[in-house]
Amino acid sequence: MIKASKDDQTTGQEILIANQEQIHFQKLVEIISAQLHVNSPRHFISIRLLKCLLQWKWLAKKIDLSTEMLNFLRTETLDLNTFKQLDRTWNTPATDLKKTIENNAIWVSQHQV
Repeated sequence: MIKASKDDQTTGQEILIANQEQIHFQKLVEIISAQLHVNSPRHFISIRLLKCLLQWKWLAKKIDLSTEMLNFLRTETLDLNTFKQLDRTWNTPATDLKKTIENNAIWVSQHQV
């Protein structure tokens, strides 16, 4: 982020900081579940169907979800061309995405209120 703030190419632009490796949501849930020592879900439903189901207020309350929460889930494939170009320019070190997710899951589980 420091490099982005000092780069003239990025002045006045929104920049998505991403990892070149992309993990599907189901795999993400499996990684987090393994770190928390819980079983990951075996079945998934589409976000579109879930949005329809959450229109029933009693169900939304029962599963503690809202349609607004689903807006944060991104399902499209990210165009990483600009990111890759900036990544080469800034010489950003590679990260192990799986390890980073595991470490985040551990930290969150240890710091729950």
